[in-house]
Amino acid sequence: FSEVPQFTQVESGWLLESTAMPSKSQEAEKIAKAWKDGDGIFMTAHFGNPNEKIRISGRVVETSPGVLMAEWSSVESSVVPILEDPSIYADYIGAALTSHAFDRAWPGLGSLLIPLAALLFALSTMISWSYYGEQGVIFMVGERWVFLYKLLYCLLVVVACSGLITTEEELDNLSGLGTGVMLFANIPIMLIFGRQAMSSYKDYIRRLKSGEIKPTNDPRLVDVIEGKDIE
Repeated sequence: FSEVPQFTQVESGWLLESTAMPSKSQEAEKIAKAWKDGDGIFMTAHFGNPNEKIRISGRVVETSPGVLMAEWSSVESSVVPILEDPSIYADYIGAALTSHAFDRAWPGLGSLLIPLAALLFALSTMISWSYYGEQGVIFMVGERWVFLYKLLYCLLVVVACSGLITTEEELDNLSGLGTGVMLFANIPIMLIFGRQAMSSYKDYIRRLKSGEIKPTNDPRLVDVIEGKDIE
């Protein structure tokens, strides 16, 4: 910064004043692009003890064509924070942080390798969970509802990739909602059928160890996946 930003007191605590974004250093420019509207940023501060740092989060905002400003979140405190140093840091999250780490060692590798790995992971996750849900639908209501399930599943994939979710907070809220629905359905089932499931498991292990049951053939992998090896 040409001028170090100052804290001003607001109703919720302290707010770092908005300032024009500085240019990235030459070293940073080798492994990252120039600042753009919407980039996450942060600075470090403390309340008098340099060993107890706090993080001040912000975002790059383009107020007019070519003019980028740093806008910050407020800090809840009765004591005014002290900036650790005037440096501003890019806030990389998730896969972007991993990609940046690779680029620091081998410039260009992270921006190619990590998106590809994330894409393959996302595709494999969608396929596996689609199959898991499909088997659940067959078990509960029969195969005639599978097509409707697949249609709804594909529609939700399109919605998830449409850009409606733009921030980490929105993603956390959606993930939390999904986890809550999952727990709402599974916890009662575990309480009701847990004793029966453990009894059946122990009985199976007992019969297996005693030789009462033995595999009669060497099933194919596809038979094991589809459950046909126990029919």
